[in-house]
Amino acid sequence: MKNKIFKISKKNSGETLIEIIIAVGVIITVLAPAAGLQVQSIRNLAFSRDHLIAETLVNEGIEIIRNMRDTNFLKFPGKEKDCWNTKSDDPDITLDNCNKNKIESGSYILKRDIDTLKWSIKNISANFIPDDFNFEEKSEYQLKLDNNTQLYNHDSGGLTNFFREIYVEYDGGNKMNVFSACFLKTARKQKLLSALII
Repeated sequence: MKNKIFKISKKNSGETLIEIIIAVGVIITVLAPAAGLQVQSIRNLAFSRDHLIAETLVNEGIEIIRNMRDTNFLKFPGKEKDCWNTKSDDPDITLDNCNKNKIESGSYILKRDIDTLKWSIKNISANFIPDDFNFEEKSEYQLKLDNNTQLYNHDSGGLTNFFREIYVEYDGGNKMNVFSACFLKTARKQKLLSALII
């Protein structure tokens, strides 16, 4: 009796194989577009994540410069007009010599002391990052991600695909234009830019 249940006649053996091949083909035809959508969804998620990080880095750059200005207003009472744009990270700056360490026009990076979490700025160039900037070269503008603190900085951690520049220029008198830009190294060079007038 066992042999009768599992016995396949020679007449039907080819039909079963063809049915299996057709069934597998139908399944592949149905699932292939779904797999493509899944892959595209993962790419879109990574793209959105990177742009959110870049946007945050741009805004952080503006806020740090604004914070330096506001700190100077509090640190140098009575001399706000002379000392508002001083590099406030220099401990030797006092009320008497506050205008000796001014933030000059040029391109800067932000430095963060991981231990104290204090920010400072470092002048890199007198000009904006050029449009033909080569991301393949090692650059001081490239940000690193510290695995312990999960903070982006220029000093410690693994290299990322983000490059940040703070550009400062003066528009006569006591008016400072601050541009914060984050470049994202992808297949196409992308740049996000934000501006602040102080």
